[in-house]
Amino acid sequence: FFSFLYNVIMGVSGAYVATIVIPRGDPGGVVLQLTSTVFFLGYAGAHGWYLLWFSHKPSVVFKSVADCLVYAIVCGFLFKAFWPGV
Repeated sequence: FFSFLYNVIMGVSGAYVATIVIPRGDPGGVVLQLTSTVFFLGYAGAHGWYLLWFSHKPSVVFKSVADCLVYAIVCGFLFKAFWPGV
């Protein structure tokens, strides 16, 4: 349940930032770049602390960050596909 709730919060946060920064009808590349960056920071932002404070293996943290990168790119493409045109 909490993973689902976290993903909903991330989606709403990414949509909020995108609608504030990107005007309606902007090219898809801008939408993809901004939303992927916002989602990556949201999903992967805390993983560095696992390495520093909780002594997780670097390989585990790297794999988690790689997963977050995939999630961010997928979310970015979804936002690009559904971004309203002019």
